[in-house]
Amino acid sequence: MTSTASFASPTASSAPSLSATGRETIVLTVGAASTDHFVNLVETFGEATRSACRSLVLDLSAVDRIDSDLLGLLLWAHGRLSQRGAELIVARPSPATRALLGKSGLDHVLQVSDTVPEAA
Repeated sequence: MTSTASFASPTASSAPSLSATGRETIVLTVGAASTDHFVNLVETFGEATRSACRSLVLDLSAVDRIDSDLLGLLLWAHGRLSQRGAELIVARPSPATRALLGKSGLDHVLQVSDTVPEAA
């Protein structure tokens, strides 16, 4: 796959920091998100799931905890990517996020990693 994805980034300093790199692997880094930025995050996830990438890595290292909205978005993206044989990787979750994924059993559904795979 040779296509390169390009995603819009929010401009406000308090907005999530979204960046995309690579062709076969796209890495999205989400900063301290709030409900105000959820629409932008949904749009960016939508673009990423429509791309030709083989894996979408969501770097959550700057997020203390996730809420039900983001959890739902992760499941939605996982389903969209799985339909075409691609994968979603949740990278560097906080202890609180990792605990939530474990308690809900989603750590067996979503691929969780302590590192961010290198973008290809």
